[in-house]
Amino acid sequence: MEHERNQSSGERQHYSPEEMMARLKKNERHKHRSDSSQEHQLITREDGTQVVKVRRRKRRTHQPHKQKKKIHAGIRWAILGSVTGITVLLIAGSFYIIAKYNGAAFKKETESKIAALTGAKDVGITQLRVTPASIKAQKIEFLWDQYSHLSSAAFNEIEGDIHVTSFMSSKWNGDEIVSGNADVFLKLPPPSTETSQDSPISPYKFETYRCNQLNLYFGRFKNSPHISEMGATFKMLPDGSAKFACSEGKIIIQGWPELSLSSSVAIIGSTDIELNALLSSGTISGGQIQVKGQIQKDSTKSVHLEVQATNFPIEKLLGNRLGMIFQGPISCDGGSLQYHANKPPEQTLSLVMPFHSSSILMAELPMFDDLRKLTDNIDFSRPDFKTCKAVLKRTNDKVIIEQIDFHSPNLISLKGQIEVHLRTDRHVQCSIEIGPRVGDQQDYTLGYDDRFDGDRPGDLSAGGRPPGCHSPRTRRQGTVHPASRRGCR
Repeated sequence: MEHERNQSSGERQHYSPEEMMARLKKNERHKHRSDSSQEHQLITREDGTQVVKVRRRKRRTHQPHKQKKKIHAGIRWAILGSVTGITVLLIAGSFYIIAKYNGAAFKKETESKIAALTGAKDVGITQLRVTPASIKAQKIEFLWDQYSHLSSAAFNEIEGDIHVTSFMSSKWNGDEIVSGNADVFLKLPPPSTETSQDSPISPYKFETYRCNQLNLYFGRFKNSPHISEMGATFKMLPDGSAKFACSEGKIIIQGWPELSLSSSVAIIGSTDIELNALLSSGTISGGQIQVKGQIQKDSTKSVHLEVQATNFPIEKLLGNRLGMIFQGPISCDGGSLQYHANKPPEQTLSLVMPFHSSSILMAELPMFDDLRKLTDNIDFSRPDFKTCKAVLKRTNDKVIIEQIDFHSPNLISLKGQIEVHLRTDRHVQCSIEIGPRVGDQQDYTLGYDDRFDGDRPGDLSAGGRPPGCHSPRTRRQGTVHPASRRGCR
């Protein structure tokens, strides 16, 4: 046996390198096939189909990348849990807010707070709706007692954004409250009963209160003088006063022509209101009127506001009747708009404007037709006056242009006054002196007094010698007071 062992060891010792490499490769292939057969096993199912069964490898002791995945999975679960918790809290909070702030108790509490803040004796809110991010109401109505400057108000389609912190404190915070449209009626309280009380601290801390279309009535009824369809914003200032700004409105006063409000700013203090308003002509020339001054809250005191005009069409101030007679831009530096509460209704509001102009066209007066016929000069049909001065006065019952001093270099000059009574027969009354044109050496003055309705022609009775007169004809209608008795020859 020992011989056999020696023989076998001798045989192993005499393997060539090629044989050894071949045996190693053979063993490696055998091992791979053995491992593959163990990991991949062909199995035939009962229905005849075949599948390969793969043996799962055992996990190693240390697998850092697998630990990272476990850590990430934990973070994901923590985030998911947090999001779920927050969502549940938000849903629960939303239900709580909807249940608490959309009930009758909160609505009644809000009405009481607004009433105390505005001084109204009655406040009614319709369809108040509160969400975690907004507040809405279909309508809010106000009614004040006889001692307030405010009579009543109605705001429609109210909505606003609110901050979440509003539900955690007694203050309601947000950017702005917006109303789609509103009607506000003002009045004058009895002088002896006017009271001044400190306003309570407001629980509403919004930056601005805005109305897209506000109608502001200076009286208790809709036929009162008012400013309609204007955009308005209201904002409290740090010093305790309030800023009320308006734009793009229409000023409507019975008996007055409609005027366009371009912009207006009113600073409301404890005892007075500082007003600065700009009226636009709506024409290409861009004419405008500025009205500014102080309005005392004491209703026993008259209101006196300064008026300045720049290239404003005079016909827009005169109305239909006189607006057909006078046309052209006027400017004014020292006008006034006054309101007297103690005067009769037809005289409570008055406008006085001493104006000047470099071009005013006149027409529709019967005397111009007579002058054209007397002189055969067509320029008298619509004379253009290049140097003009006069005073415009307007109240609720009449319009007057007095102290007329108009000159047309190549035609005539006019002096006198013209007025229209609005509440009676609306006839035009005029008292005019027709003088010589500039540079004319002839001495004449024609006096013209007439009353007409603007729909029928009138005649001029002429005395003296108007320029270019070819006939001594006189007409009955219109009374002439000639300064010179030079008849036409």
